[in-house]
Amino acid sequence: MFRPLPRRTFLKASGVSLALPLLESMNPAFANVVDPPPKRMVLICTTLGLHPPALWPATPGAEYESTEYLELLKDHKKEFTLFSGLCHESQAGRRPHDSETTWLTAARKPGTAGFRNTISVDQVAANRLGYVTRFPSITLGSNNSLSQSYTSNGVMIPAMTRPAKLFSELFLQGSPSEIELQK
Repeated sequence: MFRPLPRRTFLKASGVSLALPLLESMNPAFANVVDPPPKRMVLICTTLGLHPPALWPATPGAEYESTEYLELLKDHKKEFTLFSGLCHESQAGRRPHDSETTWLTAARKPGTAGFRNTISVDQVAANRLGYVTRFPSITLGSNNSLSQSYTSNGVMIPAMTRPAKLFSELFLQGSPSEIELQK
């Protein structure tokens, strides 16, 4: 038998449905609007250095004259910024390469008694902008877990050195059995 729907019930239900936000699946005209990808920061430490004339352009500014190394990146020229002329004061430590620990922090006198590191620039960026990405920061290394990334307390953030572990963290999701199937 057909029972009429009370007006009050109908109004309550329509009020709930009207309060829903516009979802992209509801309107094809808005479905293809995609936010631009978030900006990324990549810092690469080359402890043995690079041949300066092959990297640093002779002319400053956005329209710099390309170099041997930068020619390899010419298709991405508008997507990165090259910083030069940076200097850290008081970087002489006990050993010749003590300044590697302060490359991203600029803390003075590394390797000396009482030295305490500071927060690294990548972690400053992660603290301020990391909310727009799945992982605020990823620290990678090639040989060992030593890194140049430091917390606000000056504690080193260990570098990930195993590509398979990094891949798992980035792309595998679910329960242990689901992850095993994905592998």
